Amino acid sequence: MTSPSKRIRDLSREVNSKQVRIGYLAEDYDGIQQYIMVQLSQGSSSSAVAKISVGGGSYKVQLEAGAKVSLITVRGGLEIISLGG
Repeated sequence: MTSPSKRIRDLSREVNSKQVRIGYLAEDYDGIQQYIMVQLSQGSSSSAVAKISVGGGSYKVQLEAGAKVSLITVRGGLEIISLGG
């Protein structure tokens, strides 16, 4: 299994590294949903829907709102590439 930091490093080589950023969960994540609301800055009141691209609904984690996640911009959408930053 690839570690989140290695996955981010590999994706950064494939795409523009400026596309990889840190976001924060806007709501609790229970490991079941495929999409989750995220905020791009901790102080922001606006949020966006991001797809969870690593593990999908098979993630066996529960993270509270405000937890860090690593995001990548894909064709105008956001995808979470690692949970827990």
